[in-house]
Amino acid sequence: MNIKKTLAGIASYALVGAVAAGVAGTLAGLTDVQADANTFVAGDISISQDEYQRVVDANGKFIRTEYSATFGNDTYYEDKVEPFKQLKAMLPVTESVYFDNRNGNTKASGDGSHQQSWTQVGAPGSNQLFDENIAGVQDKFVFVKNTGSNPCYYRTVIAVESPENAKGGISTLTNSNTRFDWNQEMPGNQNLKSSEIEKIENVYIDGVRYYLLVATYINELAPNEVSRPSLLQVYMDSEVDNETYEMFGDEVNILVATQAVQTGSLSEIPEGKSLAQALLDNAFGGPISATNHPWLDEELLPEKITGTDEAEVKEAFKDAATAEKKQIVINLDADVTYDVTAWAVNGLGGSVTEEIIINGNGHTITFNQTNSDWSNIVTNNGAKLCIYDAKITNSGHNDGPWNRHDLNFACDVVLNNVTSDKAMAFKANAELTNVTISDANTSDTYAIWIQPKGQTVSLNGCTIDMIACTDGRGLKIDNQYVDAAEEAKVTLNVSDTVFMTEEKSAILVKSVAGADITLDNVDISGVAADSVNPVWIDDATEAYADKVTVTGGSVILEP
Repeated sequence: MNIKKTLAGIASYALVGAVAAGVAGTLAGLTDVQADANTFVAGDISISQDEYQRVVDANGKFIRTEYSATFGNDTYYEDKVEPFKQLKAMLPVTESVYFDNRNGNTKASGDGSHQQSWTQVGAPGSNQLFDENIAGVQDKFVFVKNTGSNPCYYRTVIAVESPENAKGGISTLTNSNTRFDWNQEMPGNQNLKSSEIEKIENVYIDGVRYYLLVATYINELAPNEVSRPSLLQVYMDSEVDNETYEMFGDEVNILVATQAVQTGSLSEIPEGKSLAQALLDNAFGGPISATNHPWLDEELLPEKITGTDEAEVKEAFKDAATAEKKQIVINLDADVTYDVTAWAVNGLGGSVTEEIIINGNGHTITFNQTNSDWSNIVTNNGAKLCIYDAKITNSGHNDGPWNRHDLNFACDVVLNNVTSDKAMAFKANAELTNVTISDANTSDTYAIWIQPKGQTVSLNGCTIDMIACTDGRGLKIDNQYVDAAEEAKVTLNVSDTVFMTEEKSAILVKSVAGADITLDNVDISGVAADSVNPVWIDDATEAYADKVTVTGGSVILEP
């Protein structure tokens, strides 16, 4: 049977991100701290676990932002990276791949494997990755940052779905740097082949069989420091046949969680352990095992909801609004309408939810204004809302001012591969990647309206097309409706983005708190009012012009 042809005809598989949270373990003399959705900490420390992938262009090629150098047979690049996105296709790799993790010698069977540097995410060093021409290998770069004021040790636990009696399975490319120890019962400073990395087999999480890998960072991670990545890439083995492929069900799950402990000393370190391992074992109930890992509490696993028609999808959204889960994943198989209100009455997620992921699969999400003409999209518990691969719109008014017309996100939001026929307003952090906004409103409209409350808003690879709008405009930072005591400087990052507008500049700032703006490859040739200066300062806040900084472009007062 032609496996490639058969597999191409069924649904793509997903790599689902980590979910683990709760009260940290106990370590004498330290204060336990509540952690976020994928980290545990013990002691007066704080960390973040951050996952990235490389950015590809329209032809599926990685975007090289900087050529570094060539040393011997290794070519070093700085490929542009972005936060890791769910729903990445998983099919068996199209050719035999191999690597030898000893001394960092990682080679693919094709030509062109290269060293990837990590300066964009603030991490040192580089790692060799598989050749980009090997279809089926997926990036999943896992970093840890010390966001606190004290040094720490940490271990990242990687759970890889592993069906019983499978032919082949999911393989990983991991970091062999001497700062990592992958064997829990051996001293640190090891360079291991992938075959030598200890796998903890037969671990069942929510009824699904996994194997676990444990990466202990044996050096102190200093405050504000970002470590090298532990996990690099994952792929489905080429020997996986149809039967094994079907064993994975709807998704291939790769769970990642990190435990960290404040640095300290011990009067006695068990034989075969590093200080980091011993402290982590003390804090979190011993070494990682089938009976001691972050996902033992089923409440910490994601709530996964799928609907096959509009009625079921509506019910899925209703379930998501009440689910008491740290992470909720909604896979849309049909268009859906979700009722929102002006005053945060109908938020998504439960009282403990920290992240809501909506995989649109190309469908449309209509945010329906039931009790007001103001579509205020909110989440409970301050959860982050992530929408991938979808069209978004709202019902109700199709003209009028921004507060009646726009999609108003009152929560942190991540939009990736999204199109919208309505303008958007952001009251919190927002990250837009490959987003197109094309609004045909009948009155003066900004495609993006930011209320300055100290948030960070980033646009990467976006298109702002307001030509069809009467006096269409670009992006505005405006303190209208913002209490003076709450107004704070916005950080705005715009890269590889096109603006097409009839009125004003591409970006207009009206805020007494100012803004820090960074521009990189921003096309404003389609901005009729000013195709030279990307940023204007609104004449109403001219007195605060010195609080607006622009890197990568010019700024002038509004003519």
